[in-house]
Amino acid sequence: MTPITIQQTAEQAKLAFELHTHAEIESVRLLKSRVASRSLPEPLRGPIALRLNHKARQAPAPKGLLRLEVSFHVSGAEEKAATAAGSGRAREPLAFVECAWEVDYRLAEGYEPPREAVKAFKDGNAVFNCWPYFREYVQNTITRMNLPPLTLPLLRLLPKPPKKEALQQRPARPAERAAE
Repeated sequence: MTPITIQQTAEQAKLAFELHTHAEIESVRLLKSRVASRSLPEPLRGPIALRLNHKARQAPAPKGLLRLEVSFHVSGAEEKAATAAGSGRAREPLAFVECAWEVDYRLAEGYEPPREAVKAFKDGNAVFNCWPYFREYVQNTITRMNLPPLTLPLLRLLPKPPKKEALQQRPARPAERAAE
């Protein structure tokens, strides 16, 4: 299975790292959840196409804590049904799992993270920190639906590739000028 990636610029990674060095996870708790599966009149025949998404937001917290809410959604449909233009039933997911995790980070005494650092951290590190909880929750829940166990792929934080415009506007290096 292809890993899921979160890409951040070098500046975002630097900001998230700054916050990371001044924070420690205090708690992770399931805040809310919604799950469903449809009736299966016959056994599954083929691969399942997954749709995954996530988002994170800052939530109010007592002084000295950074509280983030990280929401995830996964749904799966049979690949044949997902691509077929058949009935509405064929497009209905076999199952879905939505949940939100509330994660509290204890901040170092006197540390007030800049707004940009919180944004970079919540969109990268916090999602990464909650991903194992979501993976386990999905696997357990899908199994309880009497569907084949589902192991979600790894989540990776990667550097965001530079934009094409930035590469085109970049001044030529001396070695590049000599080649012209």
